[in-house]
Amino acid sequence: MLKPAYEFNKVGYYFVKIMNIKSVNHLKIIFLGIIGFMLILPSCSPYEEGPALSLRTKKNRITNTWQIDSLFINEIYRPELKDSFTLDIEREGEFLWTESGIYMPGMWAFDQNNGLILVFKTDNLINQTKYWEIMRLARTEFWIEEVKPDYFTRIQFVPLEN
Repeated sequence: MLKPAYEFNKVGYYFVKIMNIKSVNHLKIIFLGIIGFMLILPSCSPYEEGPALSLRTKKNRITNTWQIDSLFINEIYRPELKDSFTLDIEREGEFLWTESGIYMPGMWAFDQNNGLILVFKTDNLINQTKYWEIMRLARTEFWIEEVKPDYFTRIQFVPLEN
C-alpha cells in the first residue's frame, strides 16, 4: 500500500502533524486559503502608492526628519525648491517645518482617510492648517499630495542624511 504523498517529505509530514490535518482535503483548503490571502493582500494597502504590507505602525514610519526628494507644483518639477525644506516629525504629535532657515513648529495628526493634518503654531494665535493626502508611507519614503482649487502639490520626502 502506498503512503500519502505528504508522508514522503519529513517537513511536510511534520507540518501536517502539527497542524492536525486529517485529510488531503484539509490540506487543499489551507493552501487555497493561503493563496487567496496572498492575492488579496496587495489590494489592502491604505495608501495609493503602497507599501502593501508593513510591520511598522504608520506612526513609527512617519516619525523621522524628512527632506524633499522631489517637488511638483501643478505637475511641474521644481528642483530649485527641494533643498530649502525639511520636516521633522516627532512621535508625540509635534513637528518642525524648516523653510529657508525659518522654523515653523506645529502639531500633527492622522485623519480617518489616511491623510495628515498639520496645524502650524504662530505668534499671532492664527493657526494655519494644512491637509496632506498620504500617497506612500514607508520607512524610507513619504509621499504626499495637497490639492487646492487653484494648485496641486506633490512632495516626495526621504529621510534626512546627517
